[in-house]
Amino acid sequence: MEPETEMQGKTELEQRINITEENQYEELGQNQKIETLLDGKDSQASSTLSPSGKNDDHHNESEQPVNNTSKECQQLEETIEIVNSIQVQGTNELEQLKDKQINNIKEKQCQELGQNEKIKRLINVHDDDHNESEQPINSMSKEHQQFEENTEICTSIQVQLQRNNEHEESIMDMGEKCADQEPPLWNWVWPYELSSVEPLSCVAKTSNNEYDKCLKGCKWAPDGSCLLTNSEDKKLRLFNIPTELSTGGTDWQTLDYKNEEWCSVFGVKEGGQVYDYCWFPRMSSMDPDTSCFLTSAQDNPIHLWDAYDGQLRATYLAYNYADVIIAAHSIAFDASGTKIFCGYHKMIRIFDVSRPGRQCVERKLTGKLLPDLNVGGIVSCIAVHPTSDTLYACGSYNKSIGIYLDDGTVVCVLVGHFGGLTHLKFNSDGTKLYSGSRKDSRLFCWDMRNLSTEYQIFDRVVDTSQRIYFDLTPNEKYLVSGCTNGVVRVWDLHSAISESQDNAESDIPTSPHYEFTASTDCINGISCNPYLPLLATASGQRYFPDIAMDEADDIFVDSSSSQENTVRLFKFV
Repeated sequence: MEPETEMQGKTELEQRINITEENQYEELGQNQKIETLLDGKDSQASSTLSPSGKNDDHHNESEQPVNNTSKECQQLEETIEIVNSIQVQGTNELEQLKDKQINNIKEKQCQELGQNEKIKRLINVHDDDHNESEQPINSMSKEHQQFEENTEICTSIQVQLQRNNEHEESIMDMGEKCADQEPPLWNWVWPYELSSVEPLSCVAKTSNNEYDKCLKGCKWAPDGSCLLTNSEDKKLRLFNIPTELSTGGTDWQTLDYKNEEWCSVFGVKEGGQVYDYCWFPRMSSMDPDTSCFLTSAQDNPIHLWDAYDGQLRATYLAYNYADVIIAAHSIAFDASGTKIFCGYHKMIRIFDVSRPGRQCVERKLTGKLLPDLNVGGIVSCIAVHPTSDTLYACGSYNKSIGIYLDDGTVVCVLVGHFGGLTHLKFNSDGTKLYSGSRKDSRLFCWDMRNLSTEYQIFDRVVDTSQRIYFDLTPNEKYLVSGCTNGVVRVWDLHSAISESQDNAESDIPTSPHYEFTASTDCINGISCNPYLPLLATASGQRYFPDIAMDEADDIFVDSSSSQENTVRLFKFV
């Protein structure tokens, strides 16, 4: 409460006390007057008494006034007693009035004060009253009991605040100590050191070996808890990581896991051939709201699926000039997971994740001012910069890569691939861009700080038009890619820098650090687990029956002797 309000309350109380005292003084003056009259009456009575020598008649005459005077004296004494009782009663009433006024002022102050100030003021008032009165606890009023309860509450709050302050100070001290020390490199991921790669006896057969059921890639979830695969039968399947591999304290050096049948949890059926799919970047199995993934299929809109039960969450639609739904050939989330970048024919559409439907932002990739700095054809792959949502790369089937800003402004166009682009990937800090294309055995690494030429070139085997994926290990020390001949190649990026500088003039690709045969069929899917030393591979490709010879009974013969549509896990040691 403000000091002015307290002064006004005290002034009103003093005025009432002064008025009461003036009333008492007036009553005392009346009493003095009455006593003076009594004294005058007594003197008159004594003067009217006759001497002993006078006659009896005169004595009888004077006796009657004396009796009258005594009656008046009795009345005056009664009046004095009444006045004294009135004074005592007035004093008691004055004290009660004071207490009542003080209590009213205190109640007004408590109402205007906040909860914390109210508790403190009540505690202080209680302490003062307790020290002055020194009454036992049993004689305390209800208000004092409330004060005690408020005191306990305030004390507990102060103790909790003190503990919080101590906890914050300890955290600050720990942060200062950590700031003085140099943090270890990649202490949050598995320290990949590829001396060798051993296969795990964990094979998942998604279907029988039919030519139209081959796999078309696999991707680990961002939290590493499950694996998502795509296949030619228009179905995406989800595999949970085996419990024996996800438990803590696993000795990976001596681990020999055996599971001949790794079954999927559920499958999502699309209405057409799946063009592209991707996980929500902030996916965590501990938070069901973030457990979802996107898919884009032929003649279908973009679908957002729940990774827990496979239910459809949302749909994002794009329409052409004839108001017909068109499918996105490539999709990608931004780093924050709030936008969806979708690639179409000579166009990029950006959807807001929180607003399903047809509302989107359209960015045409062809312009009249700079026709040479444009990416034409179908946008086959997209990669959004990990640290800047306003920068993204688009690869198209016309063998070029375009770097664009969020407003559609073209930064540059990268050329050099022999085939249409099928996969783009930024490293974690966005300084490097890796690209791969179909029917092209070269992987390019582009330096985003100097885009005039290729930074590094890596050699692999890609003889078909399939989308052959590649991936970086979480510590970004190794680049891993599959090949159409069933071989997995691994490059050491740290040692490859010096080798690529030596071969810069001759454009000789960097030789792989390690390679091993993962399957008898094409390895089209490669994905490194972000937290465990596990590598997942998906194998398979389309096979068409050959025409039989004239002397054969059948018209067609099977030509898929090496077909293998499987998902395998490998461990890094």
